Amino acid sequence: MLTYTELRELYGSLTNNTSTTNLTLGNTLINQSIRKITSSHEWPFLEKTATLKTISGQNYVDLPQDVDKLYTFYININNRLHQATELTSKDDFDALGITYQCSYPLYYYVFDRRIYLWPIPSTSDYDIVITYKQRVTDLDTDDYDTGTISITTATTSVVGSGTTFTADMVGRYLKTTDRIWYKISGFIDTTHLTIDRNYIGSTITGASYVIGQVPVLPEDFQMLPVYEAVMNYWAMQGEIGRSQIYKALYDDMYKLLKKEHSSKTTKVRVDTLIDKTVDNPNLYITET
Repeated sequence: MLTYTELRELYGSLTNNTSTTNLTLGNTLINQSIRKITSSHEWPFLEKTATLKTISGQNYVDLPQDVDKLYTFYININNRLHQATELTSKDDFDALGITYQCSYPLYYYVFDRRIYLWPIPSTSDYDIVITYKQRVTDLDTDDYDTGTISITTATTSVVGSGTTFTADMVGRYLKTTDRIWYKISGFIDTTHLTIDRNYIGSTITGASYVIGQVPVLPEDFQMLPVYEAVMNYWAMQGEIGRSQIYKALYDDMYKLLKKEHSSKTTKVRVDTLIDKTVDNPNLYITET
């Protein structure tokens, strides 16, 4: 993983300019590049799933804050998924009326960060399962490493000493002495966090750590926005030769990103696995 702080430092090093003014420019260029990359393709790594709950008598549910584009929508009733039909016109949705209630909705309409439902749910707490493209937010927060932490093997509880953890740290990543990054899944108080999977290292007490904000790009490709930012910097300085070096690095890595992450699975062509010199006995007439 490359954190926001590390990305800035790499940009400053590759531009040979660590002035505050240039690092601020680097922040902008890096964030613009991340937005450009993530909007250039329907990347599977941006897809997330969330579960919402119906509320009896309420014709909408609020979307999670990080939703950029809704992909799928299902209602889970007694372990059976019911798919509703999306309406893309508010006039069409309004024409259905607003008074009819039913166990589960047949239509939905997305507007103003809410999913509006018809008919109105007559039952609370049915699961609404959605998949969506997550919204990309700018990187803007320096690494945090104040105090020490303790974690027990095979648990998800992080206990801090001399720390001031905040709710904003949820979604960032934590690394300690085992050098593996863990996503922060919950904030309890200024000295207690949770991570999204069991800690696999040896139990630690009073250990150093770092909490960082990282780009949404896959780990092996987080240098991409730095390459593009540095490319643009040298172009602005009139150093076209240097700019072209980083453009080539960017182009090569972007091609590899598309190759590795354009789809969720790799398509296996059966005909490439068959030895075409082998006869198929089913093609021949045999005596009975």
